Amino acid sequence: MSQIERPEPLLDESLEQDRVSSAAEAAPSVSAQPIDLIAADNTVWQPRRGAPLRWLERAALAFARPINRLIGNPALNPLYHTDTIAVYLWLIVAITGLYLSFFVQFSFDGIYHSISKMESQLVAHIIRAIHRYASDAAIIVSVMHGFRLLFMGKFRGPRWLAWVTGVLMVAVLVVDGVMGYWLIWDQRAQLIMTSVTNWLGRVFGTSANFIAGIQAVEANDTSWIWIGLLLLVHIVLFGLVAFGYWLHVKRLSRPKFLPARHWLIGVGLLVFVLSAAVPLGMLPPAKLDRLPGPVSLDPLFLFFIPPEINGTANGLWLVTLAVIAGFAVIPWLPSRRKSPPPVHIDQTRCIGCTECALDCPYQAITMVPRTDGKAHKFVAQANLDLCVSCGLCVGSCGVQAISVGLLSYTALWTIIEKRVSAARQRTPTGKVTVVFTCERHAEHGAQPYLHPTESTNLDPTLEVITLPCTASAPPDLIARSLDIGATEARIVGCAPGDCARREGNIWAEGRLTRNRVPRLRRNYANAPIGTYWLPPNDFKQALRAPLTADRPTLGRMAAPLRWRNLIPALILCAILYVFSIGLNAVSYTPYAAGQARIQIVLPSPAALFAARAGQHAANYAAVPVRLSLHVDGQLLFEKDFAPGELNTGHAAALFENVPLAPGGHYISFKFESGESSGISVFDRIVDLQDRQVLLLDYAAGAARTERRH
Repeated sequence: MSQIERPEPLLDESLEQDRVSSAAEAAPSVSAQPIDLIAADNTVWQPRRGAPLRWLERAALAFARPINRLIGNPALNPLYHTDTIAVYLWLIVAITGLYLSFFVQFSFDGIYHSISKMESQLVAHIIRAIHRYASDAAIIVSVMHGFRLLFMGKFRGPRWLAWVTGVLMVAVLVVDGVMGYWLIWDQRAQLIMTSVTNWLGRVFGTSANFIAGIQAVEANDTSWIWIGLLLLVHIVLFGLVAFGYWLHVKRLSRPKFLPARHWLIGVGLLVFVLSAAVPLGMLPPAKLDRLPGPVSLDPLFLFFIPPEINGTANGLWLVTLAVIAGFAVIPWLPSRRKSPPPVHIDQTRCIGCTECALDCPYQAITMVPRTDGKAHKFVAQANLDLCVSCGLCVGSCGVQAISVGLLSYTALWTIIEKRVSAARQRTPTGKVTVVFTCERHAEHGAQPYLHPTESTNLDPTLEVITLPCTASAPPDLIARSLDIGATEARIVGCAPGDCARREGNIWAEGRLTRNRVPRLRRNYANAPIGTYWLPPNDFKQALRAPLTADRPTLGRMAAPLRWRNLIPALILCAILYVFSIGLNAVSYTPYAAGQARIQIVLPSPAALFAARAGQHAANYAAVPVRLSLHVDGQLLFEKDFAPGELNTGHAAALFENVPLAPGGHYISFKFESGESSGISVFDRIVDLQDRQVLLLDYAAGAARTERRH
């Protein structure tokens, strides 16, 4: 299981030869900033993250530590691969959804029966379960990936596009999941329809039009229009997410779409086996004249149904919109920390080797044809709008033509000389260990070594130098620390897959193992230089590990895959997937037994009035009219209309639910004016069953209505 990418082909550069620089190229470059400012400090990098993000990362690292101990190989911690695992799960959702769409019948009854038929077939019901459960798992893993980007501070500057598209993709995918549930046309779908109806009524006042349209397509046997529309929206939303994902990775060099082969096989098998073991089953079909009974309700997608049914959803939607908007605007929130300066390229020193352009994770450096008459064919050019100041290009430049603010080859060398000299003076044996580490380690495990005090009682032979990333230090600079008196050099970076600079640890390991240019020179191949790829809170482990010729540490990122490490990792993935399955089993009872209701649905009260009043409608033009509902002589609903409002057709639509106890009731629904006996719409005794819904609409009571004047 190799984690090191093979080097890309370079222009006029042989991978089998060490670079031989001219005297001019080897001379230290002049830093764009005074180096005495950083030579007096312990670090050359001040991270942008504030205390809240460091606390979040500290909590995340504490959570991940026992997982790393259990697995025994941080490279296999699934938390470090949430990006590609999420994409893999969404790909599974897309493929299974495409398969299921081939068997959909376009009508309310048809789609329900087609899905019911799928449940009776082994392959189809497994695929349906995979589609459902993998959707939940994908949402969870996507949110976990976003949380990792948050505490790493990977959302500001040029990264805003990836962050904002990620937030919006999750929001759209939740809506898309709701569309998928709605398609089935079971009692769960009926609750979604009721929730949407209530929401439309509060926001746009169109509840009556919406529910009347649903009832019309059911009565007229044209429900294929509605099912087709739902399926189209379901597909279009997923296509919109695919476009969002393209934007999400647009600014990345070498974006990773799918996880490594062991994740593909292992997660794929888990998804299949667990989905086959827990079939979804079916809820009763939706019936517009019945209240739904207890249902299983996925809170990840259908969280809005209980408050909408209970009439308490306004606060929920305000909080939901605030959360989405809040996360979306995070890249532009003010920060006390200054933005790090972008890359600076001294084009007079650049020899056009392309190494910096190849190593840049964010496409911030490109090679352009040279126009200054020098022999080299190309020259590096920076796009400051895309630079995130990761510093990887400083470590990739063998001719010292690149700096990132105060970070440059010259500045690093000044610090190394000063720190090694000071360490040799304070240690009787003269032994000095120089440790190069990244800013994440500096914020956590290495923090005591950067600001030592008498109480910390640390090893005086240690000198810890912080970099933006371990790949920010050129390999020959690390080797030169041994030439000026360091006994050994250790490079301590993030675990495989966990690098905040995406590929920094991979590039650093590849250069030191001579698998990537610029490479450690051959004469340092057996030098006491070690690499340690650990979580940021395990920094001390790198200091305790012995570094001898018979126990080399280089190349550990490409450690072989072992079942004893992979099995615990897959068990953790299985636990998350089982949790996703459990979300689909959450029980919810929207309406208790022993209740019924009357539902008034009038998109056009004026049309109903005109149909019932007939030629007598003009008699009511000059007087106010009241539409009332009496049950057993008790007034339960009324709506007043101004004089002539019904005659002109300007009356607003009506939608109302009136709860009622089951049993026999005398129901009177009519237009009234003054002392007139009124215009009856519905007038009869009805025996309401438990959970029955009596619909009072345009056609209510048409066959048995008596008109009285």
